[in-house]
Amino acid sequence: TSSRSAVHATSEGARRLVRLHWGLVPRWAADTSGASKMINARAENLFERPSYRPLMTRNRCIVPIDGFYEWGPDRQPRYVHDEAGTPLEIAGLWTTWQSPQGASLRSCTLLTTEAVDELREVHHRMPVALDPDDRDTWLDLEPRHPDEVARLVEQARRRAAGRWCWHEVTRDVNSV
Repeated sequence: TSSRSAVHATSEGARRLVRLHWGLVPRWAADTSGASKMINARAENLFERPSYRPLMTRNRCIVPIDGFYEWGPDRQPRYVHDEAGTPLEIAGLWTTWQSPQGASLRSCTLLTTEAVDELREVHHRMPVALDPDDRDTWLDLEPRHPDEVARLVEQARRRAAGRWCWHEVTRDVNSV
């Protein structure tokens, strides 16, 4: 996994741009070994999962990206992005984990949802890219009701439909 820049609100409500480890390490984890399994969080069940439910209160973030890579059923990598070149603001959750030796690690996971029609041929899931008008709602420190999160996710899906495009890239992507 790698690090990502993310914006989140501090306890005073100010916004901060920070580096986070991509792959959530819950506070209760014994070590960081499970982080690679928690790079994405299904938006549909955030409130049911013990790792994500407490983070929905005050630990929401936005991870800005230009685009992302997805591998279709043919294992050909594709680069997915906004056709206008507008950065995507991916909804995420973050936390801070303390190692037994006292070191801190800030980590995050990105929200995903079912892919819209055009993207489904590449992959069945896609990141939840927030509408800029929803940025303040996602980042404020007020608890979010599941229905409100579902509304934000649905708006993100509608926004992606017809605006996101993809093109094939070399198989060298992800090859060391």
